[in-house]
Amino acid sequence: MRIAALAIAGGLALGGMACSDDSGSAKELCAALDSGRSFGTLFEGGLDPTDTVRALEQLRVAQVDLEQLRDVAPSEVRDDLDVELEYVGALIEVLETVDPDDPAAVVAAVNALGDRKGSVEAAAIQLRAFQTDHC
Repeated sequence: MRIAALAIAGGLALGGMACSDDSGSAKELCAALDSGRSFGTLFEGGLDPTDTVRALEQLRVAQVDLEQLRDVAPSEVRDDLDVELEYVGALIEVLETVDPDDPAAVVAAVNALGDRKGSVEAAAIQLRAFQTDHC
């Protein structure tokens, strides 16, 4: 099942990032993006929310990566990263609260987040554009 989290996966190639001061910069962000690991690898097999154990592992790693990326990002892209972080957090919350033995309930709960899909996809597009323009 492909959901909006895959928009995140397609949006950025994230690496292992180091924290910086609050100002951030394009240079720091680009260095973080070029450092190796990527969402493409993290979500290589997709994100199957009905496999809640694996999905939660993927999403928790993605959440940490996004938080670290936000730490080094310039202010002009932090709002987009916040959108991504909020969505990943919502997915984690849903998967932690729904009965993992009821795939229909899992799918319904994830689909209930569908109203956020447009903003997540828009944020991913903005982040890709920033990466293209500055990195």
